[in-house]
Amino acid sequence: MNQIEGTIAAYIYEDGKQYLGVADVSMPDIEYATFQLSGLGLCGEAEYGALCQFKPMKMTLNFSETSEAHYILSEQRMHMLTLNVCKQTHDYSERQLHTAGMKYVMQVQPIKSAGGTIAPAKQQNVSTEFSVFMLKEFIDEKVVRHIDVINYINIGYNGVDIAAPIRKALGMA
Repeated sequence: MNQIEGTIAAYIYEDGKQYLGVADVSMPDIEYATFQLSGLGLCGEAEYGALCQFKPMKMTLNFSETSEAHYILSEQRMHMLTLNVCKQTHDYSERQLHTAGMKYVMQVQPIKSAGGTIAPAKQQNVSTEFSVFMLKEFIDEKVVRHIDVINYINIGYNGVDIAAPIRKALGMA
């Protein structure tokens, strides 16, 4: 059995080609908008996710210092970011270490730019926070998740786009 143990290295690019430097990335949380179920006949209340309705997704890039990349990414426009990640895996049956490639493609727009702190002999720690409009995740080139809130796409690990019937009902298909 192959177990992913952690990240070896990662590079982030804009438009798939412009290397943006060394950063820590806080990836977006996926949270569904919910319906509230309550009333007579129930012994309490319940929430359940509304199909293909997501609460705002956010991600943050943290740079240790100001850089050209920080200023480029702070420009108020849509950015297409690609995060290539190399993960270490452990095959316990073979007692071997291997690697797995993960890739995240995100269409984002900046919503906050933090200037960090300037102090002697300290890194400034600047960051940019983004609203995520599209998130596509791959493990070894296989799409494992694709969420596009503008184009009503929600493809899960099984490859099924559960938003397709919604696009059809809205006349988008």
